Amino acid sequence: MTMNDKRCRSGSDNRTRQLLVAATALGTALLSFPATANPASSTAFNIPREDLSKALGAYSEQANVQLVMKAQDIRGRTARPITGDFPREQALHMMLLGSDIEAVWINDDTVAIKPKPLLRLASASSQRADPAASPPPPPISSPSDTGEIVVMAQKRAERLVDVPISVTAQNAAQLTQAGVVNTADLTRVVPGLTFTFQGAWAQPNIRGISTNVTGPGSDNPIALYLDGVYMGNQIGIASDLPNVDHVEVLKGPQGTLFGRNATGGAIQIFTKPPSFTPTGAITATGGWFTGSGASRSAYEAGLKGYYSGPITDKLAASLSGSYDTVSGYFTNDATGGHFGRIRSEAIRGKLLYQPNDQLSFTLTGYYEACARVGVAR
Repeated sequence: MTMNDKRCRSGSDNRTRQLLVAATALGTALLSFPATANPASSTAFNIPREDLSKALGAYSEQANVQLVMKAQDIRGRTARPITGDFPREQALHMMLLGSDIEAVWINDDTVAIKPKPLLRLASASSQRADPAASPPPPPISSPSDTGEIVVMAQKRAERLVDVPISVTAQNAAQLTQAGVVNTADLTRVVPGLTFTFQGAWAQPNIRGISTNVTGPGSDNPIALYLDGVYMGNQIGIASDLPNVDHVEVLKGPQGTLFGRNATGGAIQIFTKPPSFTPTGAITATGGWFTGSGASRSAYEAGLKGYYSGPITDKLAASLSGSYDTVSGYFTNDATGGHFGRIRSEAIRGKLLYQPNDQLSFTLTGYYEACARVGVAR
């Protein structure tokens, strides 16, 4: 064997050893790299309609994920049934659909279950699933942790900071804390808004824009919309808010989007949608005024409440109502009886049909009656 042959064999052996070391290192790296499940892959689920805590336990076992939650947050709630093969994220979304609970994925195997905040904008970072398999965009009151407010001031859901309009937005919790029970009480939380009454006719005023013309066919220069429906009657706009979700008050001319009766601005009231989770509330109020001089003793009594719940897996309904009466603070000199009696009553109902996650139909009906006799409010 020549010296050249030895050198060639030695070089070949060195290259072989180098290739073996590189292959061994690559194999070790592949074995040590953690396997990640495909988040868009489907999993078989069989979860009946039952208590949410039990349903979440079944979901945790079937999806092989860990759920982090507080027992008091999900107590008394019912989950929607899930049967079939779905991606884990979509199945959890379908289970919680229509409730006040949300799911936030922390990582591939851990999910936080918590109540939804009000009037929040959905965070894109919380949607970790494949866009093709992700649920549809959330509604206006859907939550996230961004702390941003979403409004419908321009007929579409937008962040309040992106809307080039002067808008005051208040959610249900803020209105309750401020003692707002009807549209006239919005003056407590909306700067530049006032309400005046001439008998039973209500006249909102924004930045000095109002009207002194009253009557059955008279219009206000401040448009009021209830769930997107224009309320043109000057009597009908002084309504109670038994199940309000949030309120938006737009200041300045809004004729482009809200028509000719929005010279001074627009008031949008959104009530709570029907829920597939049974929920409700009832409130009673009462008061007594000890009169003196021209006024006299009078009482005030009120009752309001709402209830919402499922009828079937795809059909939900809600019903709300309010009643308020005041016996009258003044004395009728001719008869000696009360004068200035006030009475208002309202009933609203909603029916939600949701055949799937992408489509829904809502039927709304309401009845209101208001009588303010003898004096301007």
